[in-house]
Amino acid sequence: MAGETREQTSLLGDGLNRCFRKSERYTVIHVAVIFLVVAMIAGLLGLSGMAGAASGIAWILFALGLVLAGVFYSRWRILMT
Repeated sequence: MAGETREQTSLLGDGLNRCFRKSERYTVIHVAVIFLVVAMIAGLLGLSGMAGAASGIAWILFALGLVLAGVFYSRWRILMT
């Protein structure tokens, strides 16, 4: 990248590596819970539009997580037989 020193580039690279470590990955259910908490806080603060949007996203992500869990569980059961 033009104008960046070697130290700045390594710091950017280290930041990206920290984001994708296995211990820091977020599951779909984890992100759904985060959106649910955001919705509850927004609802308490009277931000009904933001609360509705966040709860809708949380519901979609939770349903997607359950569907994916079911698909992976059924595939695992088929492979184990």
